[in-house]
Amino acid sequence: MRMRYGNGFIVGTGEWRLTAVAGGTRVTYELDVVAEGWLVALLGRVLPFGRMHSRLMAEILETLEQETQRRQA
Repeated sequence: MRMRYGNGFIVGTGEWRLTAVAGGTRVTYELDVVAEGWLVALLGRVLPFGRMHSRLMAEILETLEQETQRRQA
């Protein structure tokens, strides 16, 4: 599933991929965006946006995995 970001402070795409693997499904998310605007550029100098987003996505994927395992039990 591909999403386009374009109305706000980022422009680009995000893509969820579901891949069959032995014993289940691998879920990955890839983000390819560029921040726009002077405020985002300024904040980007002091805040690690990429690291913050990666941490948030890792938490989302971990929660999805836990929920999937709970439902299979």
